Amino acid sequence: MYRLLLLLLFFYPVGVATAAPALVVERLTHDFGDIFQGDTVIEVFRFHNAGDQVLKVGNLRSSCGCTQALLTSNRLEPGAIGEMQLKFNSRGFKGPVQKKVSFSTNDPTHPSVAFVLRGRVKPELFIQPDKIRWGVVPKGTPLTAELQIINDSASPVVLHQPKVTN
Repeated sequence: MYRLLLLLLFFYPVGVATAAPALVVERLTHDFGDIFQGDTVIEVFRFHNAGDQVLKVGNLRSSCGCTQALLTSNRLEPGAIGEMQLKFNSRGFKGPVQKKVSFSTNDPTHPSVAFVLRGRVKPELFIQPDKIRWGVVPKGTPLTAELQIINDSASPVVLHQPKVTN
């Protein structure tokens, strides 16, 4: 009997020490492909607590103000599923983009995790070249430039007389 009690006391602390939350994520990245400038992308990332203690999620950080994140909960009981909704506003962007949102956890093996949205933002109105720089020009000198305008939107484009900005 004494040996059994000693054996139980010996193994009891090991069982307590291994109790912990365990973060498991379905995926860490989402490629949204090509979108038009000004479109908004919304993607949901799922994760769950595969451990035997409460998983705590906090310190939510976004790489840019254009990307917002919303968690369903900052505490997940063992076996519970959580979601994080990422919303990327592409206004002002063009070309390849990659936006990251991360959070910290109390999972000892995954103290932080980062989720990534990536894709390509296409302008609806493509103008080449996008800037014309003539430098210092004497007053009265006529200037000309050739532009290529491609309209990928459903709306018609109306051109007006250009204005000098500087």
